[in-house]
Amino acid sequence: MRDFFIDCAERLLVWFTVLALLAVAVAGIGAMLQPFGSFWQGLAILVGGGLYVVLMAGLMFVASGIYRNTQETNDLLSRYPDRRI
Repeated sequence: MRDFFIDCAERLLVWFTVLALLAVAVAGIGAMLQPFGSFWQGLAILVGGGLYVVLMAGLMFVASGIYRNTQETNDLLSRYPDRRI
């Protein structure tokens, strides 16, 4: 059951990442097209927002990977209860 929740959380993370990148793209392009906005302002939104989304999603995927790695290590160690490390 816990794998179900972790898998769903990873899928949600992918969807939120895609939606956040789309929102950053719309905001950046929207800033470029405003009469009082500028190309550089929109470019800054695209670059800054894109970096933020990629870094935050990457950190969350790293946390998920740490969980998976810990789970696999525990499964491996439970197969050999008489061995000492």
